[in-house]
Amino acid sequence: MFDTIAEELIAVAAAQLSLPLPEETETALDTWLTRAWGLLQTHSGFLNPALFADRSDRDVVTAHEPVVGSLHRILEHLDAATGLPGKMSVEWAVAAIIALGHAASQEVACDRMTLDDAGQAFRASALRLCLPQTRS
Repeated sequence: MFDTIAEELIAVAAAQLSLPLPEETETALDTWLTRAWGLLQTHSGFLNPALFADRSDRDVVTAHEPVVGSLHRILEHLDAATGLPGKMSVEWAVAAIIALGHAASQEVACDRMTLDDAGQAFRASALRLCLPQTRS
């Protein structure tokens, strides 16, 4: 039963995260992050770790491939245009964003943050991670 529910959630997420994005890379990344977190607001099943427990033996990027394909493409464009900060690879950035999403989800599941606050922290952290910082 969990496999069926998990597959349905993955299909919903893949469809939502594959919708057209703005052409400007930084805006596309922000839009993707907002959509990704929005899935948790509309599909609380993503917060249930039991649904995805049997998938944890795979590489984190491979396990999330159905839903991070567009994120990978955005980060490739960003890397080609400006370079990712700190010499990080695209794959590392994808894995880091996945980890940020898991951390934010865990904070919600443990009642340490609200869904909105965790979403804002996820989005802000991922943008800070991937976008060049301007210093004044």
